[in-house]
Order: sequence, then structure tokens, then C-alpha cells
Amino acid sequence: MCLSNVYNQKMDAEHLLLKNVQSIRAEDGRLFFTDLLERVYEFEGALLSADLVNGSVIIDLGRD
Repeated sequence: MCLSNVYNQKMDAEHLLLKNVQSIRAEDGRLFFTDLLERVYEFEGALLSADLVNGSVIIDLGRD
């Protein structure tokens, strides 16, 4: 199973939002992330990149 970490704007510890994300869904300008425990997190923002081999997703929430 491939799990990913989600970051806001850049991949570093200070910008880490979520760990162990198993699925991503986008709908009407909102991003939905489901973690390993089936918890769903919702953010308004844009997907910048997803490196699923290395387990990292970078989004832009419009804030630093």
C-alpha cells in the first residue's frame, strides 16, 4: 500500500499537513484526503504536485 504525506506549498516539516494519506479526491475547488484510519480531511486549495513513488503531495492553500 502506498501512503503519502501532504504539504502546503513546500515539502518540509513546517508545512506538513497530513500523514498516511491513502486517497485524494477533488471536487468544486476543494480537496479531500482520506488517511489510513479512514478519516477525511477537507481543504480549499489547489493540487501543485503528487509524487506517489516517494509519498509526497504538495497543495497550495493560499497561505504560508
